[in-house]
Amino acid sequence: MEEIDRIMKEREAELGMLEARINGMNVCIEEARLEKDQASAERLDELKYNKALRLELICEIFPEVGEAYKFIDENRNIFRGKIWGPIAAEVQPKNHKTASYLEDYVPEVTLKAYVVECNEDCLLLHREVYSKRGIFIKIFVVNDGNYEARSRMYSDERMDVLRREHGFLEYLDETFTAPHPIMQALINKNNVDKVLVGGETVHNSLERKDLLNFLSTREANDRRPGKQGSCFFYTYKGVSIKFMSQASRYTGLIGTTSKDIGPARLLRFGSNPGLMDQFDITIQEADEFIAKLQPVVNATIVKLDEMNGQAIVTVQFMGGMKRALERKDEKIASLESSLEAAIKRSRTDNIEVNPNKRGEGYTIQEETQAGATMDGTHEEDFSRAAHVNEQHTKVPAYFPEYQRHQQDDEQYSSKEIMRGSSQVKVETDDEQEREARVNSCLH
Repeated sequence: MEEIDRIMKEREAELGMLEARINGMNVCIEEARLEKDQASAERLDELKYNKALRLELICEIFPEVGEAYKFIDENRNIFRGKIWGPIAAEVQPKNHKTASYLEDYVPEVTLKAYVVECNEDCLLLHREVYSKRGIFIKIFVVNDGNYEARSRMYSDERMDVLRREHGFLEYLDETFTAPHPIMQALINKNNVDKVLVGGETVHNSLERKDLLNFLSTREANDRRPGKQGSCFFYTYKGVSIKFMSQASRYTGLIGTTSKDIGPARLLRFGSNPGLMDQFDITIQEADEFIAKLQPVVNATIVKLDEMNGQAIVTVQFMGGMKRALERKDEKIASLESSLEAAIKRSRTDNIEVNPNKRGEGYTIQEETQAGATMDGTHEEDFSRAAHVNEQHTKVPAYFPEYQRHQQDDEQYSSKEIMRGSSQVKVETDDEQEREARVNSCLH
């Protein structure tokens, strides 16, 4: 009984530990999500602040852009799709350095331009702003506002070499974020997806390695004749530099130009650009933490479900065993109670139970009213009672509770009852059957 209780308590403790572990991991995941949501909200606020600042700045520097924006903002309901722009207010560079790269590479007229999603809006905007109000603006059309990435200028294998051996980091379109229509317009009109951005190592490759020839060589699937030009930005001793190369159509020689890049004017940050990096790192770390922990939680839940199913079966089985043992204990207690009652009755009848001198049974001596002695050996009844406990406690042979078993006994080979001088003797041929008889009574 105690062993069953111990096993059941151990199983309950194990299930409790699994549930506590799942709850703990869920708390960690929820905290990571909250941290991510907070960083995303703060990042969005920072983006809105920077966008508002750049919009205010460009409208102040170029009043015609501000007039066009005012009309668009007050009459957005007359257009079929969303009107994006000016572009300078929609892009978000990673830092001051990449902001200066983008502003230098993209023409100013493009940064002041607007983007629409259908030709009808383009005609309507041109008529309302240029024809009626005399405000000249550049308008780009990106059908349905969809972004379609084009094949890169350099293959993945060549880009790996440029990163590993020459110090290039990424393409220019990877240094800023923008809505899809804005990004698509910059790719279509200015090829920002073909410009490279590098670090200090690029300068060493220009001087010591054949970098220009490597960049001017076309890919194997490019069947156009001659060499290709290139444009890239890099830093050297803290100075931002723009480098361009172009192969001559007649001689095939590669011409190059380079210039230093100053800080951005239209795309400058309204606050510390490092905040955006911190927000991005926080969001990325939260995503990685959740992605790593969630499968563990799911697996633990599956294991917990399996153990709960097994626990139900185990509890049912253990409960059945426990009830069986309890019934057995009750039966044994009932027999022991009967034995005690019989002992009390025997004492009341003045019956004395002593071991037989031969060691084969018990001798019963009872004083009769005439003072005679009744002496007999009842091996059968006493052997039954002897199995109640391991000590073979001496009990009287006179048990009314066992009379029903004596009446049904048909397996005894012989019975001889001798009566005389108040002495009764009972002999039995098979001792093993007597023990089986007692066991059947006890069980």
